[in-house]
Amino acid sequence: MKTIQPNGSRNQWLLAVALTVLIGTVPAEAADQGARPNILLLVGDNWAWPHAGACGDRSVKTPTFDRIAKRGVLFTHTFCQVPSCSAARAVLLTGQASHRLEDAANLWGLFPDHLTTYTAILREHGYATGYTVKGWGPGIYRGAKHTRLNPAGTAYKSFDGFLQKVPQGKPFCFWFGSHDPHQPWNRGDDFRGDLDPDQVEVPPYVPDHPVTRQAITDYYAEVQRFDHECGQMLTLLAERGQLDNTLVIMLGDNGWQLPRGLANVYDAGTRVPMAIEWPGKMEGGRTSDALISFEDIAPTLLTAAGITPPAEMTGHDFLPLATGTHDVAWRDALFLERERHANVRARHRSYPCRAVRTDTFLYVRNLMPELWPAGDPQWHWAVGPYGDLDNTPIKQLILQGKNQAAFQPFFQLGFAKRPAEELYDLGQDPHQLVNVADQAKYAGTKQTLSDKLDAWMKATDDPRAVDPRDPRFDRYPYFGQAARSKRTEAAPGAPTAPGGRISVALEAPAANYRIRIEEVYDVGSELWAVSVIDRHGDIGAAVITPIREEIPLTLPINRTLKQKVLGKDWNWGEETESLQYIDDRAALLRMVEQQNGRRIWQRPP
Repeated sequence: MKTIQPNGSRNQWLLAVALTVLIGTVPAEAADQGARPNILLLVGDNWAWPHAGACGDRSVKTPTFDRIAKRGVLFTHTFCQVPSCSAARAVLLTGQASHRLEDAANLWGLFPDHLTTYTAILREHGYATGYTVKGWGPGIYRGAKHTRLNPAGTAYKSFDGFLQKVPQGKPFCFWFGSHDPHQPWNRGDDFRGDLDPDQVEVPPYVPDHPVTRQAITDYYAEVQRFDHECGQMLTLLAERGQLDNTLVIMLGDNGWQLPRGLANVYDAGTRVPMAIEWPGKMEGGRTSDALISFEDIAPTLLTAAGITPPAEMTGHDFLPLATGTHDVAWRDALFLERERHANVRARHRSYPCRAVRTDTFLYVRNLMPELWPAGDPQWHWAVGPYGDLDNTPIKQLILQGKNQAAFQPFFQLGFAKRPAEELYDLGQDPHQLVNVADQAKYAGTKQTLSDKLDAWMKATDDPRAVDPRDPRFDRYPYFGQAARSKRTEAAPGAPTAPGGRISVALEAPAANYRIRIEEVYDVGSELWAVSVIDRHGDIGAAVITPIREEIPLTLPINRTLKQKVLGKDWNWGEETESLQYIDDRAALLRMVEQQNGRRIWQRPP
């Protein structure tokens, strides 16, 4: 089955949308003929393909997922569209490509009120909606300008508690967002069963090492815990006599937290397990290799409920594929992307990517290849060095051994800078390890996929179709906390420097300068200072000051000053690494406020 997607022509794209609407009418009519289905969405947190028994993984035991696949349909090529938790869930909820969602395209962003979600539409049509544990997030959806309702629905302590609140005869849509198998993988001891580190399959993008095998085993244990909890929910529905009228989808929200996984557009970051059952509507035991994007879930669920999806949804209803009631043209390619994941680069930079995935190739366009794909090597704000990759034993293993011959190739794959274009031949290289973008025999394929990507970006109003270096996604606020390991709590009260003085002396190449610090602000991870610079000599603003070490502050809390200094009549120059000059006091204080900073010291008068 092949795709309906733009091939460079706006008319073709409009035709595709029209065909999708036409295709969606059949399931909608079927839904109107009987009771509207309940909807149960079971979402694993960073649960990657193929880690389920029905997907071919021989180590992990997932009887609930396997049972859903047996009674319904297993989709073998489901992709989250953007490999970042908040953004992937936003795509799922809105049915739109991530770049159309403003702040919600970023992790720890803000979910704009004006975005339409399938849950809100279902509520308008009489559905009860709720979620438990983790809905949309992490991010902000509360406040003066934002609704107090999570985009996934009303929060409940349990599925049972929700069901008790649903009026008799009222259809419901419920979202179970487990924290499993999100790292740290320390919650699955009761579900470890017969898992054996010696028997797990280690993917070729991480070292085959006892540390790796143990971490994967711990991850599997949480997959099994998630599967068990999903089984309890289906048992509860069966006991209440509601399972036969419930459409159930069980899936992961994005890839696992390994190098080249989460926050990467490779399959390890975007491809997830998904199985669907709908008793009486879907023939059991079927498998589909159709390319499914998270954009497709919202229009599919709305259609199942007899509701026409809104025009702004860029996804397509895939119910005809699931029910097998009639043939339907389908896409031969889907599109992937990412913006800012964690806040792990200087100036809050994203690592923007766009990609196109077919049955046989993955083409990736890194729009700012000069940046570090896994985050800056130096700790910036969140997580730590290379912070787009969460801290796991496997990450530490690779970083500690990156200069050793056995680990250096894995460091290059997971952490090193990447070229502007990548192309992977999936038939020869299913794990996407060998970039063939520069090989002559693939030139035609690369051009075709590049053109297809350009057409999609234009057709879906991607800001980066106009300006690939558009800074808007970098400027959206980041609401995540600083890395906990870097946070040091100040002592109670207002700390003062010993002797009432705090000063730093720097030596420039041709003259001496003194920075007199007037105020110090604690922004949770660093200290930022408001300073006055005394200039000696006549070199002035033209000088480049090579500061190679952090500047110590003699504060009782034993912190260091770095990165943010407000000077006067000074220019640190582009080569400076440790300090950043800000020429506007109000700008620095706004930055302090954005980071929830507080003044901890002021020079006595």
